[in-house]
Amino acid sequence: MSITFNGVRLSGNIVLPRGGSQGTKINGFSNPALINGYTGYAGMTSVAYGNGIFAAIGYDAVNTVNSLAASSTDGVTWTTPSNMNSPARTAIMSQVAYGNGIFVAVGYDWNNARAIYSTSTDGKNWSGFQNLSYFPIHGGGITNVRIMFANGNFIATMSSNSTSVANWISSDGVTWDGTHSMVNNSGFPLALAGGGGTYVVIVDNSNADQHIVLTSSDGKSWTNNGGISQPAQANLYSAAYGNGVFVAVGYGYTNHLPYYSTSTDNGATWSTLAVMNNTNVQAKMTSVTYHNGLFVAIGQNVTTGHAVYATSADGATWTTPTEFSSSYCDLQSVIYGNGVFVTVGFGGTGNQSVFAVSN
Repeated sequence: MSITFNGVRLSGNIVLPRGGSQGTKINGFSNPALINGYTGYAGMTSVAYGNGIFAAIGYDAVNTVNSLAASSTDGVTWTTPSNMNSPARTAIMSQVAYGNGIFVAVGYDWNNARAIYSTSTDGKNWSGFQNLSYFPIHGGGITNVRIMFANGNFIATMSSNSTSVANWISSDGVTWDGTHSMVNNSGFPLALAGGGGTYVVIVDNSNADQHIVLTSSDGKSWTNNGGISQPAQANLYSAAYGNGVFVAVGYGYTNHLPYYSTSTDNGATWSTLAVMNNTNVQAKMTSVTYHNGLFVAIGQNVTTGHAVYATSADGATWTTPTEFSSSYCDLQSVIYGNGVFVTVGFGGTGNQSVFAVSN
């Protein structure tokens, strides 16, 4: 047997790759399971992949707000979630990203009202919590601390007293460049993405009941590109970049339908919010990622409480959100690594740490 593949004539026993130029495909996800059987009241809020390691972070809200971390090399076998830092400094770590050889997790100090970060090279051992904001915000108003790695840099964002949005930039995750004002509006940074030399941050502007899209080429000076047209009240919780397209996903907080929007001009203009595949399934989409020709979004069926996923090759045409859990599961984050998509969140018999892997 012989065939010509990408201009090369092949013969003998031939096995074509699952991905490659034909693009990545998945058939679904495994039923969500507890991370290493851990039954503590602690859910995972974010997962990142780098250097052959999946690193997940979350928090235990019962035991003095301890931040927890777990790691895996294949997305299936995990370490037991353990404290990232001394419980003497209570904190909620919200997101993690990987770049330039290091994992960086961000969150906020519960007692001292500061945005903080922690670093790790192996996803297991984390540095002590360090301040991003070197002064307490009056009234303790730090919320929505987020992070992404794109275009060679980490970008961390936060909302201050719901009246302004600020960010920091770092190439190594340790030394951060100042505090840069992004926009002086009431709102919360929810979705971050970067690619093609552009950073995009989508802010939920509660005063105007719409989203504000901020873009930057250097992570320091930001352009307000206005809002995204939306036929219904909705929040966009996550964004990703792939194949020249920015994609944001979320859900309507009145009708609970899964919404998305796309941009093909570096985040300057966005399509009107649309429902994935015109479905009537009430699905809260909380995270989206991209790999090799495929966008994958995950979330929760609001009606049943079960986990759902949807896929798209171009960010504009989506499959109907499909359930893949048989019990309560509120997924928070999805990433690609080591040949699979891995998602983490809250589930089990309560708000426990769960994961699922694509198949």
